[in-house]
This record gives sequence, structure tokens and C-alpha cells, in this order.
Amino acid sequence: MKELIECEYISSDNLYLDVYNSVVEELIDSYSFEIARSCVWYFCKRYKEKPTDENGNAIDNKIAYFRKSVNDGADRLNRDNNREHCGVGSWLHN
Repeated sequence: MKELIECEYISSDNLYLDVYNSVVEELIDSYSFEIARSCVWYFCKRYKEKPTDENGNAIDNKIAYFRKSVNDGADRLNRDNNREHCGVGSWLHN
């Protein structure tokens, strides 16, 4: 959660820290620690650069948006890794 706090997506006194933790734990269980870490890192990087959704709108439900974003990223990483064996996170730098 340190990354989410540092990029100012949530605050350290957020009442739902345990929910964010469970989202990350679900990612780790479904994919791997490396994929979960890459997805959270990319999410924070993108949010810091543009603190809105993909359409430029304010994010109303931050938990749902975080869950969907990191799960979509994990699906993409997993698919790309299985197809091309190019290594986790290669698409993050494009």
C-alpha cells in the first residue's frame, strides 16, 4: 500500500486499506508476486501522471477502479508472457 499512498491515490488513514491489500493478495494468488508488483507499480505511475480514468473523468469508486485496472493489467501481462515469453513488464515501458 506504500506505493498507493506515495502516489496519493489513497491516504495512510484510509479506512479501506485492508480492501486494497486483499485486491493485491488476490492478484498474487491468481498470477504471481512479480505480476502483482508490476501492475501496482504501473497503476501508481499512470495515476501520478494523470489522476483520472482513461476518459479524463474523476474516479468515483477508487476501490473498483483499482481492482479493475490491476486485474486488466495482470490479464494482459499473463497473456503476453504466455504468448511471447518476453518477460514480465516489457509492455510497461512502451
